[in-house]
Amino acid sequence: MNAESATSAERPEAVGRDSKPVFALHRRGKMAITSTVPLRDSDDLSLAYTPGVAEVCTAIAEQPELVHDYTWASHTVAVVTDGSHDDQHGTAIVTLAALRNAARLTGRDLADLRAVVSGAGAAAIAIAIAKILIEAGIGDIAVADRTGIIHRGRTDLTDVKRDLAVTTNRAGLAGTLQDALAGADVFIGVSGGTVPETAVATMARGAFIFAMANPTPEIHPDIARSYAAVVSTGRSDYPNQINNVLAFPGIFAGALRVRASRITPGMKLAAADALASVVADELRPDHIIPTPFDPRVAPAVAEAVATAGRLEGATRR
Repeated sequence: MNAESATSAERPEAVGRDSKPVFALHRRGKMAITSTVPLRDSDDLSLAYTPGVAEVCTAIAEQPELVHDYTWASHTVAVVTDGSHDDQHGTAIVTLAALRNAARLTGRDLADLRAVVSGAGAAAIAIAIAKILIEAGIGDIAVADRTGIIHRGRTDLTDVKRDLAVTTNRAGLAGTLQDALAGADVFIGVSGGTVPETAVATMARGAFIFAMANPTPEIHPDIARSYAAVVSTGRSDYPNQINNVLAFPGIFAGALRVRASRITPGMKLAAADALASVVADELRPDHIIPTPFDPRVAPAVAEAVATAGRLEGATRR
């Protein structure tokens, strides 16, 4: 019995799930590590392994910059995270790009907009979105957690949320998420909760609804379209998908191109601007952001990030 059949035999419940395409697709994972060089005989082995690899290692030890030419360091990224550095910031970048284009489509500026973010329980994503929107010049932004709107008067805030209370909610709103939505121009959902239609109906005319929870958006697109000028979700089976898949690999490609030592706020803003610009001349309510299959996305983002990295002195090239 091979390993594949043994696994199935030990887990009979998998047999039923594998009848669904989504489970069948994910069986045994979706990625593999493969060699980039042939390994046919001892000559190949001596080049790829000993003594060949030792010769290359010795050269790198003598001239460290050769690591970018003779290893995968120049095109490989390791993400070591405490839950804050790629998903959250990537999502924030795409959110800003989509919001820029939604505003452009409807003849408004970011400074004209008041946004509400639902989901400070997922604090890293909410904070990343709030920070980048503030840096981009949003008119005002309020963040709500399970308890309600984050504001300076609350005594139950963590240190992170206290900092958020200082930098957001200039209007001094208090109360529930529903209270914040009254008259709001933008809803950004990263919570996974459900927003009542009665609350959605109180938003400003021509609002933007970005309900990004997966798999179930906080506001169903059919309901959102009844009240909003632009509707986005985090799902790939609806128009205007806001997902960090659009930000990468362009951001990392640009950073690697100039051997950046860090990703700066300016590099993230540049990535958002580039992403928005890809479809700036093609805007429709159901097309404010490129699709992940648009071949223009990664090159545009990479070039913008590389340029911003050089300008901000974050590069080693």
